[in-house]
Amino acid sequence: MHANTIKRALHIKHIVDLHFEPGNQRRCMGQVWRAYVVHTYPCSLSTFYRLVGIAVGIEGYIGTGGNRINKPKRKILM
Repeated sequence: MHANTIKRALHIKHIVDLHFEPGNQRRCMGQVWRAYVVHTYPCSLSTFYRLVGIAVGIEGYIGTGGNRINKPKRKILM
C-alpha cells in the first residue's frame, strides 16, 4: 500500500474520531463523510469506509508494536 494512502486513511480516521457519535443519526458515519470528509478528500462513501477500515487496521498494528490485534486463528479441520 502506498504511503500517501496510509496518510490519507489516518487523517480521515482522525476526522471521524473528532465528529462521530455512535447512536446519534446527525453524527453517524455517513453524515461525517458528507459534512467533513468529502470537502477535504473527494471520494465516494464506499471508498471512505474502505479508508477508515485501513486506518483501523494500521492503528491496531502500530499500537501493539507490530503484532496484529484480532489476528484470525486458523482452525485445523480433521
